[in-house]
Amino acid sequence: EIYADMYVKYKFILVQKFGSYVKFDTNKLMIETSYIEGPLKDLKTNWRFEEINIKESKIIFDVNFEFKNFIHQKIAETFYPLIENKMINSFKERADALLD
Repeated sequence: EIYADMYVKYKFILVQKFGSYVKFDTNKLMIETSYIEGPLKDLKTNWRFEEINIKESKIIFDVNFEFKNFIHQKIAETFYPLIENKMINSFKERADALLD
């Protein structure tokens, strides 16, 4: 388990810092995060990896979040698919950069 800070900036929104504990289990091929500090009330993510073949894996990603502010929560729920896709694409781009 490690502590990690993630900084998020999207277009005109100020940079936001999110602190989380990150647990990873290489035997079970999974990563879990538990939110510690930042602009949210709660944030949990789970990543599970299933090997398809030597060069491909299936990733099962689950994210649950809740903002402290009701209005921010409703806006985030509206844009949830965009937020989720951004997280997945960022992960994929980073993995491609490290593994290629």
